[in-house]
Order: sequence, then C-alpha cells, then structure tokens
Amino acid sequence: MEIHILIESFKSAFLVSGLVIIMMMLIESINIGGSSRFIKYFSKSRGAQVILGSFLGTIPGCMGGFASVSLYTHGMISFGALVAMMISSSGDEAFVMLAMIPDKAPWIFLGLFALAVAVGFVTDFFVKRPHHCEEWEKASADSISFKGKRSLTWQRTLMIVGLVAFNICLVLGFLEHEESHAIEGSAGINFLSEEWMYYMFAGLGLVLLALLCIGSDEYVAHHYWHHIVVHHLPKVFMWTFGTVLLI
Repeated sequence: MEIHILIESFKSAFLVSGLVIIMMMLIESINIGGSSRFIKYFSKSRGAQVILGSFLGTIPGCMGGFASVSLYTHGMISFGALVAMMISSSGDEAFVMLAMIPDKAPWIFLGLFALAVAVGFVTDFFVKRPHHCEEWEKASADSISFKGKRSLTWQRTLMIVGLVAFNICLVLGFLEHEESHAIEGSAGINFLSEEWMYYMFAGLGLVLLALLCIGSDEYVAHHYWHHIVVHHLPKVFMWTFGTVLLI
C-alpha cells in the first residue's frame, strides 16, 4: 500500500510539473520572441489580471490552473489573480457537475466567477505584487531571441529527450489516475474527461519541441535550461510531490 501511494504521488508530481513547465516555456517564448506589447500592457492592469485569473479557473479541469501558475511565476499576473483562479476553479469536479447537474452547473460557475473577481480585487488591495521576476524581465529585454549558433548541446539534448518521454507518457495514458475513467457513458466524444487535456498538452509539447530545435544555444541555455529547468522545475516537483504524498 505504501509503495502504491508513492507511485501515485510521483505520477501526479511528474504530470503537474511537466504541464507547468511546458506552459512556462511557451510563455517565455511568446514574451521574449514576440516583443509582446500586449503582454507588457496587460501586466500593468491588475483588474484585467484578476478577470483573466477568474476566467482561467472557470475552465473545467486543471488547464487554467497550470496556465495561471505559469503566468504568476513569470510575474505576469498578480497574487490576487492567482487567488481568483483558485476560487473560481472546480478542477476535474467541474466535469462531474456538467454530467450530473448540467442545468445548475453554469450558474455555480458564474457565481464562483463573480466571487473570485471580488476576492481577487480585495486581495490585490492588501497584497502588493511581488517583484521576484525583475531580473528575468531585464534578461528578457537583452535576449537575442532565436538568432545565433545552434548545436546539439547537452542541455538541449536532455530537454528534448525529457519532452519526448513526457509526451509519450501523456498520449499513451501512463500518467492517468485510476479515478480518471469514473465518468463514462456519455454519447459521442467524451469531453468530460482528462483525456482531451492530455492530447492538447501533447500538441503544445510538439510546438515546444520545435522551439527547442530552432532556438540558439544561448537562448536555450539561458531561458529554457537555467531559468526554468534548473530554477523552477525542482521546486515545482518537490512541492507537488510532498503535498500529494502528505494528503
């Protein structure tokens, strides 16, 4: 029984860490590679951030949560927006509500959204936005983007192998939980499951794989390897693994 708990906790931590890292790398690429005037403007509006966080939380499943954590880690949304996401989110239970109470579920989501926006604004009123990403923003401004030398460095190789392995695990269902097949029986395509999210992130993983292949050595080493894999990945994995194991 103890071994089973360890295995399930590791699978959960591996899954969450992989999805969060994919989102972080894609956001890093968009923010750096595209000059991102919209993102710079959006990052100055706490109201828009709270509304976005509330909206992301309303999305059934965990996708909105992964996106919000990635945006917060990059300093692109406020703490209030992160809190708003957590309040508006029903997680995978949203699928259960849509299947069992489809007439009441939208009203529940709408109520949670309104509550999340209100609490998000109040939170931002009392909690100042952290400045832990200032160094990253300065590095982003000095980035050479995708221009420069390209070679098969050991950092690039490790990330490519890890990403391919993670995508294979997603597509083949190696990371699914035992409870993930509990909701079945709906006619046609079953959108009330985690499977669609796995395929979507596998597709995003292919996009990231292409970026890993075309990025310059300096870009890949600095922004992908040092900033995300070395700095953030161990923290995300250990916190997730420890929390799930404790629960």
